[in-house]
Amino acid sequence: MKKALIGAIGGGAAALSGCSGSFSRVMDSVAEAPGWYAERRQEIRGEGYPEIGAVPEVAPAVRNDQSLELTKEESRLAKAAFLADPRSEFSTMSGDDIEALAASWREGLDRDLGPENFLTEDEIARMRRLFYSRRPS
Repeated sequence: MKKALIGAIGGGAAALSGCSGSFSRVMDSVAEAPGWYAERRQEIRGEGYPEIGAVPEVAPAVRNDQSLELTKEESRLAKAAFLADPRSEFSTMSGDDIEALAASWREGLDRDLGPENFLTEDEIARMRRLFYSRRPS
């Protein structure tokens, strides 16, 4: 029991001396830190930020008539370019015309697809075997 008590006290003293030694090393490192370290430490801790109640009132925006005129000119040029494009005109097709056009397109697609059963079951099985077979490394 006595040996255990002496061991515990000795271990505690060793740990305490180790902590105090590391504390002094940390303080030396902080003293030798670069100039930006103090700012970064404040930022991480959240120090130096204003409180919500201390935020100043934002001044109303100042009108800049020159930039407004430039924006008007840019808008006018963009509108003119849009209207000059033939795709900007309204469609003259009726709903029935559009449906007839879509039907003719679908018919052309269906005609180009070919038959549904262009592969036999044996060909499909052969392709699956080739696809799923292991290739030599």
